Amino acid sequence: MNVEIIIIGQGLAGSLLALTLLKEGFEVVVIAENETHLSSRVAAGIVNPITGKRVVKTWLADQLFSILPGFYAELETLLEAKFFYPKSIYKPFESVSEQNDCLSKSGPDDYAQYMNITPDHEAYSKFIQNPLGGFEIKEGGYLDTNTFLDATILYLQKNKRLFNQKVNVEDIILTENGVSIGAIHASKLIFCEGHQATLNTYFNWLPFAPAKGEVLTIESDAIVTENMISRGVFILPIGNKKFRVGATYAWTFEDANPTQKALEDLKEKLNEVVTVPYTVSEHKAGIRPATKYRRPFLGQHPVHHQLGIFNGFGSKGVSLIPFFARQYAAFLKNRAELLPEVNIEQYLSLYLKTKNPLEPST
Repeated sequence: MNVEIIIIGQGLAGSLLALTLLKEGFEVVVIAENETHLSSRVAAGIVNPITGKRVVKTWLADQLFSILPGFYAELETLLEAKFFYPKSIYKPFESVSEQNDCLSKSGPDDYAQYMNITPDHEAYSKFIQNPLGGFEIKEGGYLDTNTFLDATILYLQKNKRLFNQKVNVEDIILTENGVSIGAIHASKLIFCEGHQATLNTYFNWLPFAPAKGEVLTIESDAIVTENMISRGVFILPIGNKKFRVGATYAWTFEDANPTQKALEDLKEKLNEVVTVPYTVSEHKAGIRPATKYRRPFLGQHPVHHQLGIFNGFGSKGVSLIPFFARQYAAFLKNRAELLPEVNIEQYLSLYLKTKNPLEPST
């Protein structure tokens, strides 16, 4: 079987990149092994243009959020499933300083489009603490990652573009004209392995910083809102009086299993916000493919140019990947350069310094 591109991994990055490349006319197949702790299936999938106590726009907010609704709406039509839900995010003020920062940012046009400084505070005060009031972040939302990934699997299977198998580095044969895995031959192979990239001898020299995250699902009759809440933790309504609550960040961890400590930490932060009863019905954990400098990794291997990587999107994958999937597609067609902040060429010195003598070669 001859194709242009093999993608390894079918998490959020691999799925969105595959669908984008297919739309751009590339012949693509995806090879993936089902993972119990795939972070894309644990993630709440939140998109948020305004972050932090200093009330600042997230990196590339204007470029990212201008395309998100249309991007996911198009995929919903293609995959015949509903998985993207625009939602406002109510953020109660934690201090007078935060309140002042918010008010100072709400005037300029580049912030005003994302902020509503006159929400219905009383409606929220029925179930959370907001003595200083708060503001609503517009153009937020969330992606139901499980529904999206399941719909993508069905689409790729229907079009005979998905192979369910584990790929070891030694299974990858580099040739003068491309790469082969078994009977599949391609011009390029792109790794979208999530945190497993730290074990990939072709790309483990990149400064990954995997972070374990844990989330809860709670149930409550007394929390009545269609919007998200963000204060210390996020509270995301997912229907049927259920809410996703998270998330923790741990850069040192033993495994991908849920922990009692994270459960207690999340409940403690949640109890500082909500004033009504709730029950915890589910507790999940996953490992995010985060990076040391909080920027994703895109580009081709310094020596083996038929190998590429599209990874490192951390907790912001739902908002970042659509923009960078399009950019990577243009890059592969020689129509555009990658942003310097994400191009792995900037880490060439790390490759030269840490190159593993056991790294497979052509």
